[in-house]
Parts: sequence; C-alpha cells; structure tokens
Amino acid sequence: MKLKDTTYKAYSGIAKYCRTGDSKHIKDLELRQDRMPHYRRLVFNITKNTLKQAYPITFKLFNNAQWEEVVDDYFKNHNAQEYRIWLMPKEFYEYVVEKKYAKKYNMPFLNDLLLFEWIEIEVHTMEDEIFPKIKKEGDIWNDILILMPEYRLLQLEYPVHIKQTKEITAADKGNYFLFSYRTLENKSVKFMDLSILFAFCIEQIEEGNTLKDIVKQFFTLTNSEFNNEIKEKTESFIKGLIQKEVVLGFK
Repeated sequence: MKLKDTTYKAYSGIAKYCRTGDSKHIKDLELRQDRMPHYRRLVFNITKNTLKQAYPITFKLFNNAQWEEVVDDYFKNHNAQEYRIWLMPKEFYEYVVEKKYAKKYNMPFLNDLLLFEWIEIEVHTMEDEIFPKIKKEGDIWNDILILMPEYRLLQLEYPVHIKQTKEITAADKGNYFLFSYRTLENKSVKFMDLSILFAFCIEQIEEGNTLKDIVKQFFTLTNSEFNNEIKEKTESFIKGLIQKEVVLGFK
C-alpha cells in the first residue's frame, strides 16, 4: 500500500533528522520538537549496539575513535534500505567496503573480517531450506553425494577465520576458503577452513558430480598428480562431512 504524501514526508523527515541531527528536516512537522533529540539518541544507540553485537571482533580491533568515526559516518550518510534490524549489519559491511575504510585504517583484512562476522548471522538466521530425499547408504566415490542446503562457502583473501586479527599482515594475503553451516541438531553455526581441493569438492558436489569425477577434474585443471595420500585425505574429509551431517547421504 502506497503511503500518503504527508505520511511519507513525515517519515522521511524524521529519518533524515535521526541520521543527521539537522532540525530543518522536521521543523514543519507536527511533532513534539523538544522530544526529537531524545528519539534520535535512542535510534543511534540501537544502531551502535546492534553493530557492536554483530561485529564483536571488529569492535575490539578498532580503537574508540575509529569505531565512533565509522559508525557515525554510516549512521549519517548511509541511506538504509533494510527495515529489519537484524539485516542492518549487512548494509554496514557493504558501506565499509564501499568507503574503503580498510585502506584508510591500514587494515587490508578488514573487509574479510566483517564478512566473516556477518556470515555467522546470515547462516544462523537464514530461512529453513527444504531438505532433499536421500539414501543413507552408498558409494562415496561413485554415487552422487547430497549436501545439506543451509551453508555458505566463502573465498577470502586473508585468514581472518584462523588467525588473530592483530597478527595478520599484508604478507598473509592469499586464497582461503571458509565453509559455514547450520547444524541440524541445535541450529548452531559452525565453521570449517578448507583447502582449495576441498572447497572445489563442495562446489562440485553441489553441482551433482560424483567425487570420482570431481577429483579427476581438479587434478586435470591444476595439472597436478593424484596419489594415494590425497585419496585417503579426500575420503576422510567426506566421511567427516557425513559424520557432521553436512553431507546428508546419497542421491
């Protein structure tokens, strides 16, 4: 339902005032003007607390001046699109990336760190997926494996998921793969660091390929040699996913 022009003007004016503190946005509105600063402070505090809870590692990494600067900048200048408060931190992450705060603060890993922290929220709160029908018994190498659908696979440039952030330097830049999933038992979020081979396996299992074909394709693409040691590690990895119920079974 479309809002009346007067209602839209009122909502828009209040939103702009809350963001900027400039009373020109509300001076013509029929409001208790003396109460508006308290309302703005309340909204700002909700924003700050939500971001602090969403990004606890980033919050501890920043000094007070940095945290206040970036949150104040976001609050004043970002035209928020999301009405659901739990999704607001995603827009904060996107804003920090857009405004290049990683470069400004000389924290090249900052974007990855925010994404790592955000993805925990996203996986935890994602809508329940429809689980496919499966068989519990099958051949790991030759049958099609079925992944649980409630996960995210990320490629990162910095090891923010396996190394203390204050110890990460530009020399750590590389290719890192993070697998995040929601457990069936209690809906908690778990993380796994993956090698490039195992990340490729996850992607290709999702595509419906057998493990035998996946491994063959990987070693053809990378022009490298497949041996018994790698075969054993790959089989152990898949069995571990089955045990964790990340691989649900077989098609």
